[in-house]
Amino acid sequence: MEDLTPHLNKTQHATLNGDYKLIFIDDKKIIEKKLCVVLHLYYQDLWYWFLPYIQNITFDFDLYVSICNEHSADEISEKIKENFPNATIVSFDNKGMDVAPFLWFMNFIVENKKKYQCILKLHSKKSLAHGFELGERWRKDLTNALLFNNYVFGKYIEDCLTTNLKMVASSNWVLPQKLIGYEQNYFSEAINFDEYEFVGGTMFLANFNLIKDWFVEEDIYSKFYNQFQDGYIGDGSIAHQIERVLGCLVKLKGFEIYKA
Repeated sequence: MEDLTPHLNKTQHATLNGDYKLIFIDDKKIIEKKLCVVLHLYYQDLWYWFLPYIQNITFDFDLYVSICNEHSADEISEKIKENFPNATIVSFDNKGMDVAPFLWFMNFIVENKKKYQCILKLHSKKSLAHGFELGERWRKDLTNALLFNNYVFGKYIEDCLTTNLKMVASSNWVLPQKLIGYEQNYFSEAINFDEYEFVGGTMFLANFNLIKDWFVEEDIYSKFYNQFQDGYIGDGSIAHQIERVLGCLVKLKGFEIYKA
């Protein structure tokens, strides 16, 4: 392959292979990987449930794992590092469920100037308050819709990058939502529709820049990170608001969620 580096300006990029791009910003090279995977592992016993799904991803990716400091970090960190030695593992207070750690990692990624094309958000959902069977089906639906087939997963990534479909999630859990009003707190741009769709369970694949640009432009971390409530909350929390707002974001920017 021809070395394209000498022909690039500071703000240009070249696709060097299917897994990453080289970005030049102020003469510094920054690798833009195709994917980052953000996994919230409150239930540590589900690590080996998620492991084969994550191992089946053939693209070069960075793995970010949040765990809860109510539980021991050493043993699970060692298990994760056995398979992913470069994983970033952070222990959090049990606050904001899976959404607060997601925002923390987004802030970490932005501050460290990491670049990705897509983001895959997963978490160890059990939903015990809704019953064991529903929780199991919910997690399996959300995960299998994205990762049951690596070829299809690759097509979803391509869709997120090249089509109007900027988010992908299980067709069983892409749900309609009437506009309530709190949504506008998360956007400077006026919302001019009454209904949108969101991913119930907050597991999805999405265009990274769609999430990142909103996160930065609206200063989401500074405004909302410290507002998360402690422990598990069934509904109506800041975490549940952001679960819905992410779907609202897709529509507000003129895009759609693909129902896998």
